[in-house]
Amino acid sequence: MASGFTHKWERLIEEQDSGGLRRVLPSDLIGLHAVLPKVGVSRATLLRMVTNGTFISPLNLGVRRLLWRRGDVDAWVASRTARPPLSSGHSI
Repeated sequence: MASGFTHKWERLIEEQDSGGLRRVLPSDLIGLHAVLPKVGVSRATLLRMVTNGTFISPLNLGVRRLLWRRGDVDAWVASRTARPPLSSGHSI
């Protein structure tokens, strides 16, 4: 395509980080519908977890577009599966 048009998924996304500016490739990002099965919760629960700080904040690419870095989500899931299950405190 020589038209000069660049689709938003073909561009690099630049994000301000504490260490300066870093670039994220679109292939490194996953949307809400890819995150939900990895985390194993409903959409409402995931968004509540983001709000209360128990899950990674997404990159906002607009009002209706939330994306997460694939590596961050995988690391979060791995950290959760590496923990022993929490005791409910109830005896059977």
